[in-house]
Amino acid sequence: MIMQKTLNYLTQFTPEEIKRRNKEQHKQNEKEYTLFREKFSKGFCYICGEPLEIFKEENPCVHWLLRPKGFKKKNFKPIYEKYGYFKLQAYLRWVANEENIFKNINDLLAEKTDKKLFETTIRFKNIEWSFSCDKSDYVGHTTSLISYPHYHFQMFIDQKPFITFSDFHIPFTNYDIWQLEMLSHSDKFKHRFVFGEGMEHAMSAVSAEDIINNSSVAEDETQALYNFSTTITAEPGSTISGNEIHKLLKESKEKNIPMAKLARSLKNVSFQTIIYPSADVPEIAKRKGRNSRLGKNK
Repeated sequence: MIMQKTLNYLTQFTPEEIKRRNKEQHKQNEKEYTLFREKFSKGFCYICGEPLEIFKEENPCVHWLLRPKGFKKKNFKPIYEKYGYFKLQAYLRWVANEENIFKNINDLLAEKTDKKLFETTIRFKNIEWSFSCDKSDYVGHTTSLISYPHYHFQMFIDQKPFITFSDFHIPFTNYDIWQLEMLSHSDKFKHRFVFGEGMEHAMSAVSAEDIINNSSVAEDETQALYNFSTTITAEPGSTISGNEIHKLLKESKEKNIPMAKLARSLKNVSFQTIIYPSADVPEIAKRKGRNSRLGKNK
């Protein structure tokens, strides 16, 4: 009943009013993000004001997930109780994008297990944080004591477990549930971690054409955001000149222009470019099974 009332309330706004409210929210997000970046660059937490390496047990803060000295697994509970799923992930996404925009956040829907409500792995330096929620987690396990809606969290440091998925069944806050219920009406509501976008945004929000046209060849492949795989096929009755291909390869290397773009200058050929996430994108940590990495076809 409450959810239906909320839907009725939110859907009464005109497109102009929705646009105005979204603009105001974006300004608020931008202001908060600017403060975060300013403080983070100086080694301080914009929320509690303490240096990032400081751990004070009496003042739980999300920056503890950067593992200041003294922070232990048991100290995670007061953090998730205070902040909730959306606020925890939003902060960690901002942190990750300070090191590498987009590619430190694997939230690719193509790599999400079908039965999961969400699966995300976020990396910053030597730390990886992962969020996971089965659809059965969200409704609660009616056959056990964990009958409340919850999600799971994992934290690895130097590729070694610090917190595992099985350590906590983390209750969603009322705000989390409200947000998730809103998002279940995908025809009416959209959600973005503003300034915390990951590889799903990088792969889906920009057209393949624009990705190819605006990319350059990275000197170090581990620093690349995308990987391209281009197949060139001669049209029936035609052949491909090896000299032309060699010329394009040389131009690609000298000018840092992807072959996917230069191939368009060839005549009497067809070509296909598949765009993959960078190989340096962290794998989504799986509680069960594993998905293969898929690309984006042009």
